[in-house]
Amino acid sequence: LVRRHVAHPSALVRAKAVAALRAVHLILQQQLLPPPPPPPLPPPPPPSEHEEHALDEQLAALRRDALTALCDTSPSVATAAVVLLDDMLAAALAAAAGGSDGRIGSSDGSGNGNDDVLAWQKRRQQHAAALVQQYASLAPALTAVLLQATQRRLPPAYTHGRMCAPWLQCRLLRVLARIGAVSNAAAARAVTAIDVVVRA
Repeated sequence: LVRRHVAHPSALVRAKAVAALRAVHLILQQQLLPPPPPPPLPPPPPPSEHEEHALDEQLAALRRDALTALCDTSPSVATAAVVLLDDMLAAALAAAAGGSDGRIGSSDGSGNGNDDVLAWQKRRQQHAAALVQQYASLAPALTAVLLQATQRRLPPAYTHGRMCAPWLQCRLLRVLARIGAVSNAAAARAVTAIDVVVRA
């Protein structure tokens, strides 16, 4: 139902739909990860392959919708898409790094985990690393949105304190920094964008 409204004729409805997609992404991300076990209990089993595949398909659909929304002509829709992409990229980076945010590799070291859980964690880590590389291809689109904001090509309603869309610019810079950490080409593009922002 929400995904159908991403293509709604009204920009306000499209922006709200993308914001709702962000909430759906957070819910799906939590369902994909096993809950943290209480200290005396062994870790819970990971989702079955069927459940994992279904959740990955839903996340892939969210990514496609976010990319479509990023290219929307309305700044409110693009802003909502940047927030969603930032959350999705942060989750992928945490999972790829095996950090505690993704709860991957968070074994207590007691040897109580079984081989299936460890294999699942490694597979999820590799999947997340591949996703991070896919996000690196977004650098040109994100840079284009950032340049639109710095060149004041957004409607006057987005100007705050003589600066055009400052929160959007901050979020875009954070996303570009995260992408630049994993891709040299994206890092070079981010440096160019930062130079334009500083001079604006």
